[in-house]
Amino acid sequence: MNTIELDNVEIPYIVDYRNVKYMRLEIRPDGSLLVVMPRKSTIKPIDFIMNKKDWILRKFREIDNYKKFSDSNKLLLYGKFYDFEAKNGRYGVNLTDDRIMVSIPRGIDPYVYLRNWIKEDLRKKLEEYISKYSSQMNVSFNRFFIKTQRSRWGSCSARKNLNFNIKLAALPDGLIEYVVVHELAHLIERGHSKHFWKIVSRFCPEYKEREKALARYWYIIHNNRIWCRLIEI
Repeated sequence: MNTIELDNVEIPYIVDYRNVKYMRLEIRPDGSLLVVMPRKSTIKPIDFIMNKKDWILRKFREIDNYKKFSDSNKLLLYGKFYDFEAKNGRYGVNLTDDRIMVSIPRGIDPYVYLRNWIKEDLRKKLEEYISKYSSQMNVSFNRFFIKTQRSRWGSCSARKNLNFNIKLAALPDGLIEYVVVHELAHLIERGHSKHFWKIVSRFCPEYKEREKALARYWYIIHNNRIWCRLIEI
């Protein structure tokens, strides 16, 4: 991994040449900068980075604000942080205004039980949104699944199966709703064409703002201690 200094800030970065048309920058979950370059680009990655210096520094300042959640004993659930506690007892999850208490018999991993509870609770939300928007968008699908996906919030297979990331449970309801709309739109248009985004905008006019918010939450989730435990299970 390389580093570059921008206004006295050390920025770690990786350059990846791909079969893409345009250059772009991404902030990876580990806090490094990914520079995606077309294979035949004549522009040097360093020049591209320097041209986007203000954007990069702004993003890294945001990352510094997110880091306060990295080691905290708080669970991000539906857009809100809850103090996490586990105790021995009968199976159960008690959710209050600011705390989530997991009760499990002695010797049982509370994170396993919590993950299963989150998965089933998320399933109910997804069922509601899928039912609502599949009807409005006049689309049909085969089945939907909740998985742990490394780099996507959701996906749509050629067999019309919908896959949703369990990490969606960390998001506010409005963002979960947007991801459902996004994946259902892929039942009409497979790629991210202009037609695809026109479909999405019909049901979510503020989709660009939602996309930006998803990027912020992605970083928080992958640097939150409790979510890292849940993802590893």
